[in-house]
Amino acid sequence: MALIAVCSAKGSPGATTTALALALRWPRRVLLAECDPAGGDLAAGFLCEVALDGRGLDRLTSTLARRPLTANTLWNELVDLAPDGDSARTKLLLPGLADPAQAATWGEPQRTGQAAGWDQLAAQLPMIRDGAEEYDVIADCGRLAAAHPATPLITKADLVLLVLRPTLISARAASAALQHLLQPGRPPVALVTVGDGSYRTKELALELRTPVAAALPDDTRSADALSQGITPRHGRLLRAAGRVDPAIRRISEEDRLPAATPAVLGRRRVDEEADVVH
Repeated sequence: MALIAVCSAKGSPGATTTALALALRWPRRVLLAECDPAGGDLAAGFLCEVALDGRGLDRLTSTLARRPLTANTLWNELVDLAPDGDSARTKLLLPGLADPAQAATWGEPQRTGQAAGWDQLAAQLPMIRDGAEEYDVIADCGRLAAAHPATPLITKADLVLLVLRPTLISARAASAALQHLLQPGRPPVALVTVGDGSYRTKELALELRTPVAAALPDDTRSADALSQGITPRHGRLLRAAGRVDPAIRRISEEDRLPAATPAVLGRRRVDEEADVVH
């Protein structure tokens, strides 16, 4: 079981589409949690044909004022992303907030002696089970600069994926974000680039001193299909997303090696072409 936080520094580089594509092509059981304080997008996009009836963080917002969150409470709010055949209950979704104003409720404790909602969510999501089966968790945390951010999910993650465009503007925003993300005691961080720009993958990794886990194509046809509730059978985006897991695992394992410093690891990672998925 792993908790992977997906976020962006500025603008809309495609963090939600990246998180969804990863979940749809994840090789193990996975739970995609929409934890963007600006609100969830999948209810009106990928799940536009599904009647959610308020399931997800929307309904859990009122729960916070009455009682703490539990794994069982969260289980009742989940939606199956692939309900047919052998894939049933292997790819689950916790829908996000319906209104960005609800994020304030998640950012502060609602009862005396009770942790804030984001803290509770970070503790309970990894505890979700289907019988004896565990789930990896991919948390879409949105923009880091948003009000009432889901910071506990980022600080408690096993790996943080920072999504950005390979452009100067996006790289500058990412550089500022990395100063906070890479503080001592924080989880390892890797970059996911989307589309083409003025930076090549290795140049960006060296500039930001952070490994690149994947360079995803700017596949607008697949992205548009996903926003309409259609999972494309073919497409460069989903093919690339299906190859990200090995790179993520290598980066996570390297970060746990005690003999190398982060700077040395960063240099070695960016010199290894195999660490980057195109």
